[in-house]
Amino acid sequence: VIVGIIFLALEISQNNDLLASQSRANLFEMRAAMQRDFFLNDGGIADLIYQERAGGELTEAEVRRLQARRGFILRNFEMMYEEVPDLAPSEVDMWGAYFSTDPGLHDVWNTSKNLRDPAFVQWMEENVVHRYE
Repeated sequence: VIVGIIFLALEISQNNDLLASQSRANLFEMRAAMQRDFFLNDGGIADLIYQERAGGELTEAEVRRLQARRGFILRNFEMMYEEVPDLAPSEVDMWGAYFSTDPGLHDVWNTSKNLRDPAFVQWMEENVVHRYE
């Protein structure tokens, strides 16, 4: 019986390690997906953000693409928060950089936050949104 309990404890420990590793991999993939279109400038996303910031005229399709990207970013933030509620300060700073780089993200946040988990909204307001206005 004692050997069985020790074996079970070892199995649980290994399972916890595996789950933690999978969680880190999920966070990495979410971060990569958010940054990929910006760094690669797929479809001119970076160009559209800078054009909008400069007061340039955007077509309806370009506005929609920016709104979709911003919604995608916020959904990923929420998923990452649910995955690891105690995010590292460097992660929080990265999220803040999205708000600093793309001021339109504030507008999407303000219109969609009432549809999100209240705990996530409170955490975002305290740790990201108001720090990077």
